[in-house]
Amino acid sequence: MGPDQKWLDERFLAGQRLLQNGSSQAALEVFCELQAHLPGNPMLLGAIGLCQRQLGDAETAVSTLRRAIVLGGDTANTNNNLGNALLDVSDADGAISALERSLELQPGFVPALANLGRALLVKASVLIRDGHLRAAHDVLSRVLKVDPESSAAHFNLGQIARANNEIERAKALYRRAAVLAPDHQASHWAAALTLPVLYSTDAEVEQARQRFVDGLGVIADGVELKTDEQKQGATEAARSRTNFQLAYQGHDDRHLQEQYGAMLTRIMATAPLPTAKSRHGVQTGGESARVTVLPHHHKSVRVGFVSRFWSEHTVGKLFSGWLGPAAGIDKVVYHSGPRADSMSERIASHVTAFHHITGGMNAVRAAIEADKPDILVYPELGMDPDTLCLAAIRMAPVQCVSWGHPITSGLSSMDYFLSSQLMEPLGAEKHYSEKLTKLPGISICYAKPDTAAVPSRSRQFFSLGDDEIVYGCVQSLFKYLPCFDHVWPQICRRVDGARLVFLANKSKAVTDQFRRRLEVAFEHAGMNHAEHTLILPKLKTEDFLALLGVCDVYLDSLGWSGGNTTLEALAWGLPMVSWAGPWMRSRHTCAIIAQSGCAEGVTASINEYIELAARFGNHPDARQALTEGLRRGSQLVYNDRAGALALDDFLRAIPQRR
Repeated sequence: MGPDQKWLDERFLAGQRLLQNGSSQAALEVFCELQAHLPGNPMLLGAIGLCQRQLGDAETAVSTLRRAIVLGGDTANTNNNLGNALLDVSDADGAISALERSLELQPGFVPALANLGRALLVKASVLIRDGHLRAAHDVLSRVLKVDPESSAAHFNLGQIARANNEIERAKALYRRAAVLAPDHQASHWAAALTLPVLYSTDAEVEQARQRFVDGLGVIADGVELKTDEQKQGATEAARSRTNFQLAYQGHDDRHLQEQYGAMLTRIMATAPLPTAKSRHGVQTGGESARVTVLPHHHKSVRVGFVSRFWSEHTVGKLFSGWLGPAAGIDKVVYHSGPRADSMSERIASHVTAFHHITGGMNAVRAAIEADKPDILVYPELGMDPDTLCLAAIRMAPVQCVSWGHPITSGLSSMDYFLSSQLMEPLGAEKHYSEKLTKLPGISICYAKPDTAAVPSRSRQFFSLGDDEIVYGCVQSLFKYLPCFDHVWPQICRRVDGARLVFLANKSKAVTDQFRRRLEVAFEHAGMNHAEHTLILPKLKTEDFLALLGVCDVYLDSLGWSGGNTTLEALAWGLPMVSWAGPWMRSRHTCAIIAQSGCAEGVTASINEYIELAARFGNHPDARQALTEGLRRGSQLVYNDRAGALALDDFLRAIPQRR
């Protein structure tokens, strides 16, 4: 004979009291004891699922709560708890469905309303990240129906406006978010520091720069780190952004980078462990690492390579060649991106240890500090906020940054900038807060793209004519500054049938703004831009590579040169025209074609760039000769180990220098 109902009720109430008092493990033990007497009881399963979630086992909690619902526990409370557990496993769509069911069962249920708003915010953040701006706007509109005073909704609407280059609207939304949540420092930072994605005029560049200078001064002076709340808020703000757009203005940014870097260093020196959830729907806690560890040789120099992009990404393609085996060096990779792919697997097969860490900044930091590396190498700083924040912390005796985002980090925690001998102009040392170290050639070991594997595409596939002289202008639109807009009609004026091919931004608004710039530039030259330009939509990787194969000439972007794209174009032997500008970031293509031994495409002035582009367009024999030379010379570029071997020598020598 089993226990009577009174005992069962008393034990269930005892478990609930334990749960309410935060003793989740003890409560779970009570509920599991009861389950032996009440198998399949939906109320009991709901309580067990809640305990599992609070103990950090969200995946099991989801399974348990779904079983409770199937067995008759389809209540507002259980669906609300299921929605929270689904959010914990990053299933925003599932969470939204569960929370909507909770509100269907109990309209106005306050916890479900609040959590639905949170789930919608997570969904909107993912959509914004993936470039689905209209869908994100629709989701955020739903948030505001649930909570018109949602600071996070206003902040994310600001992010959409920024992506659409509606900068004044974005800043107004950030300011509104700051009014609704005055302690949300990320809103204040965004209102002060947001820069345009694209500029219409030279004057806009200077105005935006001055506003950034003024805003940075205000933000840096206003950072308070006295209380735990201030430290947490400042850390969240630092993790919400980088200065990525600053370097695209075409100026010397060392002083501003150092100013921003000093602020980050102050903040990260006092950064607290993150809470389980940020109030603005950003996952910042519960961080854990999924780690795959290979055998480790403890007598070697231990070098960690840290990035979110150790995958099929530009950074992975450019710098994975540094990760080959090297005598006397244990190479440990910390990959913080959300996914691992075939590139990640290739990297893992060559290094001492490969850590795929999906739990966020603190999980990466814990893994690095546990390994105690002698040296840390960041292939880029400026593209990912968490990586930039980590770099502001001294986690190894020697720390280095390279040119994945080709600008000084400005961080006092970075000792060396690993660059390319061929890319740097004379006197480049003054551009860096780090000690400049120039590796041979283009510094990297880049695998040759397999053009034979690229699907065949006709020019008609891209809406191009067989009789046109097609110039590939295929960099991101934000690389093109308005001060160079006059170049494009000047080239087309000199070449009959010239067609310049650009690629659209993820935002239609940004693409339309760039199209208007082209229209103005061609009108000033007495020409019709529509007869000479084409802006293609975003292309799949294989179609992008095929587009390079049908172009006649590759026109490098002025002021911010192509790197990975140039190396892809080189595989076709595509004739190139590039300008050796004043910064390393304006000289990647010049370095690549110089290493090939076919430096004919390198120009020293904008006028020379225009004339050379026109000569290649008008003389097919010159194009063919250069194509043949580039194809022969590409063997000097692809799979060149000189830079990687020099880096290994540099890394081995560092401990002896200290």
